[in-house]
Amino acid sequence: MTEGWPPIPTAIETARLVLRPVLREEAEALLAGGQPAGLSFGEGFPSEGTLESMDLFVGPRRAELPGFTPFHMLRRADGVAIGSIGFTPVAETRSVTAGYGISPAFEGQGSTTEALRGLVAWLFQAGATLVRADTYVDHVASRRVMEKAGMELIEEVDGVEGERPVHYVVYAIAKSLAEPES
Repeated sequence: MTEGWPPIPTAIETARLVLRPVLREEAEALLAGGQPAGLSFGEGFPSEGTLESMDLFVGPRRAELPGFTPFHMLRRADGVAIGSIGFTPVAETRSVTAGYGISPAFEGQGSTTEALRGLVAWLFQAGATLVRADTYVDHVASRRVMEKAGMELIEEVDGVEGERPVHYVVYAIAKSLAEPES
């Protein structure tokens, strides 16, 4: 992988959302329990998942995901933050791993699927050849998000979080699968 790939966009726009890169000072403010200037919170924002992504971006866990790039998931209509989405480049490849989360008040409205589709499309335009994402095997809503975004189940993996055994499913979409047919 080339350093600085993929380049970070100013924003990724979809029909109802704007995905805007998180600024370091915003992430630090969120981790400190504050509300960054100019960022309006939707109900339940920041969620536990958003705070975890901020920790992976600027907090003590930042070494776990080198190159991790988070985005605020903002409603286009009013700029309110309702969730987060991001990606981590896989070293020496043109592959990335994506992750996302939305505040519970906004679940079930298709926003996460729309955000993931927008992120995947932008990543492919930026030169990615494969986008992967994972979730717990029993997290049905997250699995549906990936499926609706065009991703396919590629494997199930056992792992450990802390001392707790977990079972994950991994989904992926390759650039050739995402391109419209002529």
